[in-house]
Amino acid sequence: MKELPKGYRFAFELRDPSWLCEEVYALLKKHKHALCLYEIAGQRTPKLITAPFVYVRLHGPKGAYQGSYSSRTLDNWAKDFLMWARKGIEVFCYFDNDEKGYAPQNALKLRDLL
Repeated sequence: MKELPKGYRFAFELRDPSWLCEEVYALLKKHKHALCLYEIAGQRTPKLITAPFVYVRLHGPKGAYQGSYSSRTLDNWAKDFLMWARKGIEVFCYFDNDEKGYAPQNALKLRDLL
């Protein structure tokens, strides 16, 4: 991480479960890099904040890049986002459930909940 260019913020989307461990979380915190919080096909990272910002990627609830998120799920994310924002944590969210075009609908719904 020392080799990364200065002046940028970095988020790491770790898909291999062996990387989701305290040693990696501590390293991310030390360098103020974000653990990318993601959800894909029922697999989720822990909701762990390791930087002054959080980056969330929602790839689809029913499979990779498939399905629309329920109102309940979006409401839960909105509550988390508002809680983090109140703590001064900047929140970024990216919807990638675009196989049938659900991403824009879900993003607009989430925006309305905030």
